Amino acid sequence: FILERTIEDTIQTVDVSRESIITWFKKFRKVCEEVISRRGKMVGTDASPIQIDVVKFTGNNFVFVANDQNHGSQVDGPWVFGLKKSSDCRYFHVDKLDRSTLIPIIQRECEIGSTIHSNECPPYENLDEIGYRHFTSNNQLYCVDPVTGAHTQSIERSWLKDEIKLLEKKRGVPKENLQSHLDYICWWRFVFLGIRFRWKFRIGSSIDFSIVV
Repeated sequence: FILERTIEDTIQTVDVSRESIITWFKKFRKVCEEVISRRGKMVGTDASPIQIDVVKFTGNNFVFVANDQNHGSQVDGPWVFGLKKSSDCRYFHVDKLDRSTLIPIIQRECEIGSTIHSNECPPYENLDEIGYRHFTSNNQLYCVDPVTGAHTQSIERSWLKDEIKLLEKKRGVPKENLQSHLDYICWWRFVFLGIRFRWKFRIGSSIDFSIVV
């Protein structure tokens, strides 16, 4: 699981049934979910802002969302809403891209007063009004806003890297399992890309794991 092998490769390595491997991988992803659920809120500063963005999964590819398309509508997807600061990524599978869906996620994950960078998606328009320092970039004109320096390049690069994890190494995932795979990716970034922590957990009645990074 940690080596990110496919189910087929794992079956050949450990010589157990496909059903058993799938069950254990689900348990491991559940552990990842529990670990990342213990993170505190993100705190964005001018020097290290939180970047937010949405991406659409279509067939076998990621398609980035234009600023003015499909917001607030029920669309084919799935859609993923992401927040990123350094190695701390938080991805959420959402069915809609409207304010009532995205703003509660931002409020739950980001401390009031944080600096947030985004594109000019309509659902983000009131972030300043609810206590955040919000700066936008028109991605159709600039990669980086020439006045404020706002951009979403870091999270967009993360989308591209995580596309490889989900669509090549995992060979795609069923929609109903998508959130657990997103949680695993967030856990992987949280653990291996710079955040130190100690966490111990038990699976079943006889296996103990201790992770120290």
